[in-house]
Amino acid sequence: MAQVASAALDVSDGLSRDAMHLAEASGVLLVFDEIALRARAHGALETAAALVGRDALALAMSGGEDYALLATSPTDIVGFDRVGTVEQGPAGVTLLRVDGVKVPVDPQGFDHFA
Repeated sequence: MAQVASAALDVSDGLSRDAMHLAEASGVLLVFDEIALRARAHGALETAAALVGRDALALAMSGGEDYALLATSPTDIVGFDRVGTVEQGPAGVTLLRVDGVKVPVDPQGFDHFA
């Protein structure tokens, strides 16, 4: 992966929190695509979200303990699903909603230092 990824980290503390770390370290804006994320938040996650009365997307963005990698690359990486884009701009994380509106993401997840 080192030949194709420009940055990568595990997101076991929550996708939005760890994405913010990557965005700040790289000085970029990460834009997650709601449609792409919801396509990945199916099956067991959707069932668990319904059982606790939460939205599957909210759990996907803030939940942790799953071992997954978030990587940035100028090209697609075999074995990875594209869930957003990287843009120039102030460091941060936004969500491109289904209606086309970009909204800032509040980084949530496990904080080892809290």
